[in-house]
Amino acid sequence: MKKVIALITAFTIVLSISACGGKTAAPEVEPQAPVDQPTGAKTAPPPVDQPDGALTPPPPTESSNGAKTAPPDANGSEFKAEADAKLVVWESKGAGTYPEELIKEFTDKYGVEVTREVIDSVEQADRLAQEGASAADVMMLPSRELGKAVEAGLVLPNDLFEVEARRMNAKNIVEGVSYHGIVYGYPFAADTYLLYYNKKLIQEAPRTFDDVIDFSKKFTNKTTNTYGIMWDVSNLYFSYPFLASSGGYIYGKGGTDINDMGLNSAEAQRSMKVFSRLREVLPLQSDKLTQDFKRERFTTGQLAMDISGPEMLSDYKKALGDQLGVAPLPAVAGYPAVSFADIKAWYVNADSKYPNAAKLFAYYASSREAQLNYSVQTGAIPTNIEVQQSEHILSAPYMSAFIAQLGNAQAVPNLPEMDLVWRPVDAALADIWDNQKDAKAALDHAVKEIQAPK
Repeated sequence: MKKVIALITAFTIVLSISACGGKTAAPEVEPQAPVDQPTGAKTAPPPVDQPDGALTPPPPTESSNGAKTAPPDANGSEFKAEADAKLVVWESKGAGTYPEELIKEFTDKYGVEVTREVIDSVEQADRLAQEGASAADVMMLPSRELGKAVEAGLVLPNDLFEVEARRMNAKNIVEGVSYHGIVYGYPFAADTYLLYYNKKLIQEAPRTFDDVIDFSKKFTNKTTNTYGIMWDVSNLYFSYPFLASSGGYIYGKGGTDINDMGLNSAEAQRSMKVFSRLREVLPLQSDKLTQDFKRERFTTGQLAMDISGPEMLSDYKKALGDQLGVAPLPAVAGYPAVSFADIKAWYVNADSKYPNAAKLFAYYASSREAQLNYSVQTGAIPTNIEVQQSEHILSAPYMSAFIAQLGNAQAVPNLPEMDLVWRPVDAALADIWDNQKDAKAALDHAVKEIQAPK
């Protein structure tokens, strides 16, 4: 009973906080179509500290009693899916026919019946906390919710396929689905944001924010409602490059040490100077810069550049066609721009009656072939290194730009304490932008509020 109460309480808190500061969450998106090659877009950098290639599940074999056996685990031994296994899988919207095809293939290969239910990923976290063993065996949780799920004992570690998860994905992706050094997730896609630009207004993507400022000084005209660049300036998720690019951070030791906060560090101040300078060329209050406001300006030719995620791609391509450009974010204060990333991954219910079958499905659903199929159908950005270097990616330029930015992104910290960060930092960013508050003073106040919440 104590465990149930603790679980429900934990997720009730996070949902109430999310409701108050919900704009920081990255939206789930519908399938997108690729755009044409932008000028200045970069292809994905070669993987670092990762072995070449990625393994995929081999065909199943028959055991002596006819049961299907799973691929070898991380230690090279085989394990068997439970003979009577029947799985329930929670999937989020916007996946096309990918889940249906995947489930059919999985059932044909391993003889495990799978029932699919479509549920919003944030709702999945709440239902998992409340339903326990009655919830799905496998689900998609937002990577930022992982810490709360682990602390509440809701998900199993990715112990059988940890080696494969590390082989198939870059280090920053693996960190996003790990908690205190233990891998829990089976990553298959990721979201971050980049620079959209109108080629009619600016022919090439700026390489630095100094270039952005120089262009905007000439282009911006508040009287005619024309602007050089826009983004959701008071949203930590989208303004993170102006804190992190020059060495700032939220929590130390890769987002794991709550006693070390770097939001108000000297390193963060170098990037924040660029943030403050951009106010001169974007003379609007922060609450004005909504998604709808930006969309209207960009699609009507009144905005040259917008920093947004993949959720804007469809509208922008429809409005601009071949004149739409996409590129990684410009450098900040001489440093490559560090964006936030949300990692999409499968997780296994700690109370699943069929943990082996559930782990096998999560692994199979995050394999190279599954990621490629999902990306082709939905436009999602794959996390598998081999898929990122495939012809599919090279022929879809917007993906190349997203992957290039993803290579320099950091997963949103998944510590439960992260829920206390969003609102104070959003308020500090708004105060710096709207009231020209000293950045150090505003962020000092935010850190104090985070460390000693009322």
